[in-house]
Amino acid sequence: MTGLWLNDNFFKHKITIPARLALFSLSSEVYLTETLISIGNMGTSVYTYRFLSTIFCKLLFWGFLLNGVYLIAQPTTCMPEMVFVEGGEFDMGCTAEQHQAMVDNGFTEGCHTDWAKDELPVHTISLRQFFIGKYEVTQGQWAAIMPKDTMIFNAGMGVNYPVYHVSWYDAITFCNRLSIREGFTPCYYADPKFIHVFDSLVGRARDYVNVYWNTHADGYRLPIEAEWEYAARGGNQSQQFAYAGSHAIDEVAIYDKNNTEKGGKPVGTKAPNELGLYDLSGNEWEWVWDWHLENYYRDSPECQPIGPVGSDNKVCRGGNWRSSAAYSRVANRIGLYPGLRTFNIGFRIARGKMEAGYCSTKGT
Repeated sequence: MTGLWLNDNFFKHKITIPARLALFSLSSEVYLTETLISIGNMGTSVYTYRFLSTIFCKLLFWGFLLNGVYLIAQPTTCMPEMVFVEGGEFDMGCTAEQHQAMVDNGFTEGCHTDWAKDELPVHTISLRQFFIGKYEVTQGQWAAIMPKDTMIFNAGMGVNYPVYHVSWYDAITFCNRLSIREGFTPCYYADPKFIHVFDSLVGRARDYVNVYWNTHADGYRLPIEAEWEYAARGGNQSQQFAYAGSHAIDEVAIYDKNNTEKGGKPVGTKAPNELGLYDLSGNEWEWVWDWHLENYYRDSPECQPIGPVGSDNKVCRGGNWRSSAAYSRVANRIGLYPGLRTFNIGFRIARGKMEAGYCSTKGT
């Protein structure tokens, strides 16, 4: 890749690529000129773009090839906006409204349906206060932190679209790099003494790499599953909705019945929940910290549960753009290989010291 220049609102990018190239930006108006010089079976294309001054987070350019998307974003690309969540108690799992939503969607046994039994039994959880991302991490934010590791396939493309095709390991690497950039202590390490910061992109489904979490660190991290559900339910402002912010899924979620295109939509397209959080139902599945065990809720600690030890899968939450309504409920949970990268899994970040077993609602 050669010849990248910046001049105010003008962006010029010169790159040797196959001749077919499409260009996108968040701005609704893009002026594009193209000169193509054939060189064997390849072409050298020079594109000049003029973006309106309203461009989001100072995107440098979007260009995606036949087999995927490359982003380059300036270091000033805005970072995830965090929302404070007060600590408290809540009932986790298939509560009454979750059971009713299952029935309403054709599953007459409710959460006793085979694939939903991991939501039982309902159990009370206590959590400390924490911060969580207002939106799913976007492709523009990912590109700013992971400029050499950005390849997004064409299932919803743009700087304000949620990032996807990221494994669980990719997500925690993003968290660590963002922590370092922002001056926080990274949470994840490659050794149990917390000496070597974990920084490894793993993208084969059944690959497993040891990761150790320093729960006293103040850096960015994935939410634990209980934090995710508490936030999705609206925290201490919860109105006990079946979906994140409403009983009417179309108001708050991008899911199979209202999404006719392949891929998600820009973050924040639908209405927020009680805490002002977006897309906790639908758009993209979201990785959380915990390993997944079907029967974990039977033995889950009440205070700050960080999940079981030992499993093949990590938990994903929230459903995605091609999920049914039943899978988009705030209690629904699935387990997937941590090395899996696919077109409908992203993540959002959290921050706050964990200190399992300490459930005061004060302190981060």
